[in-house]
Amino acid sequence: ATDPDPRGETETTASERSIGIYMFQGFSIRKYDFLLVILVTCLSIFGVVAVTSADPGLTARQIYGLAIGLAVMLVVSVLDYRRILRLYWAAYAACIFLLILVWRFGLSGGGARRWINIAGLTFQPSEAGKILLILFFAKFIMEYREKMSSALLFPICCGLALLPVG
Repeated sequence: ATDPDPRGETETTASERSIGIYMFQGFSIRKYDFLLVILVTCLSIFGVVAVTSADPGLTARQIYGLAIGLAVMLVVSVLDYRRILRLYWAAYAACIFLLILVWRFGLSGGGARRWINIAGLTFQPSEAGKILLILFFAKFIMEYREKMSSALLFPICCGLALLPVG
C-alpha cells in the first residue's frame, strides 16, 4: 500500500512509514537554519551559566535538561509538520494524557501541582500541551472549515478547548 505525497512528488510504502523515513521527507540540509540552532544553543548555555552562578548545585541538572532539550529540538526541527498534523487527534489525546499525569502524579510547587518527573527530568506538561493544542486546533479547523458556520461546530470546538482546562 502506498500513499501519495501531499505535494504529489513521490509515493511512500508502508515499510518507509514504519521506520520513520516518511516524517523526514522534504528535509534539505541546504535549507536548514544552522544559525538559529547555534543561537538557541548559545542562549541556552548562557542560561545554564546564569543558573550555575546562582546555585552551583543545579549545574548537572541544567546541563542534562539542556542536552535533552537540544536533542528534541533537532529532531523536531527536521520533521515535516504537515505529516505531523495528520496525527492531530493523537496530539489532542497526548495533551489530555499529559494533563492527567500531572493531576494523578504531579509534583507540587508554589502551591500548585504543575510538574511531573520523567527519567529524572522535571517539566511542565502544560508547556507541551500548549503546542499540541495549537497543532490540534489548526488541523481541526482546517478539516472542518466548511462547517465552521454550523451552529453545532462552535460548541464542539469550545468543548474540546475546555476539556484540557478541566
